[in-house]
Amino acid sequence: MTKQIEFFSADSGDKVRGARRDYLFINECNNVSFETYNQLEVRTKNQIYLDYNPSHEFWVHENLLRNEVEHTFIKSTYRDNPYLDNNIVKSIESRRLTDPNWWRVFGEGELGFAESLIFTHWKQTKHIPEGNVAFGLDFGYNHPTALVKVTEHDGKFYAEQLIYESHMTNQQLIERLKQLNINRTAEIFADYSRPESIREIYLAGFNIKDAVKDVKKGIDSVKSKELYIHEGSVDLIKELRSYSWKKDRNEKLLEEPIKMNDHIVDALRYCIHTWKSPQITFMKPKITNFGSRNNY
Repeated sequence: MTKQIEFFSADSGDKVRGARRDYLFINECNNVSFETYNQLEVRTKNQIYLDYNPSHEFWVHENLLRNEVEHTFIKSTYRDNPYLDNNIVKSIESRRLTDPNWWRVFGEGELGFAESLIFTHWKQTKHIPEGNVAFGLDFGYNHPTALVKVTEHDGKFYAEQLIYESHMTNQQLIERLKQLNINRTAEIFADYSRPESIREIYLAGFNIKDAVKDVKKGIDSVKSKELYIHEGSVDLIKELRSYSWKKDRNEKLLEEPIKMNDHIVDALRYCIHTWKSPQITFMKPKITNFGSRNNY
């Protein structure tokens, strides 16, 4: 039985929609589109091999790993290559201090981050320890309503996504807060641009307060301590991986975030900055004449 190995460039639509195969290997798959992968995948009978340098997040993370498509994930670095010339090893290791992002990707095999990314100091964790707790809340409707729980333990912040859902009414949000058993004394720092929502949640018996929304100082507060994100907080992780500074026409970074995909990141900032920033003298939210509260 004749076996055939075919090499071809994936930049041609005719090629990816061509003949079927038993095995598929895509080299540097981060340079092809997800649509190209789909066309090749449906024409492959047995196994698919994908390789890439993790310079940034792309469709492998978003569409395969997170969706728990059956796979084996192998991370290898230059250390796993016994045939690598010693001069190349020295060249790679010389960049450890001079180019931290390059070293992260090519030296350690970890997902890289863009220069413009705002938060790069966080790590994923499987465990959230006991500690002092507060919450951040960003309202939405067409955009997601986002609630994050922040725990402070041993001088570190631990964050966990609790709600990330569009088209939630105030009453639905209140019901979710009850289902989550949010402690009625725990502080919830929320976007004060929705005073009617804050009022309704306050009357339902929750300790909700106006957040301090100073963006730059809030970002500095989030960066002030080690930050750990629960590994199940998929949307929070995704937003952190894309939350970036704007650039001017000359590609110079500005101290202003791009206003996109920042719902639960905003909630995180509201919580940490309002709750723990030493320069803030906290004042009660501007919610008066609410009538009686329901503390059931």
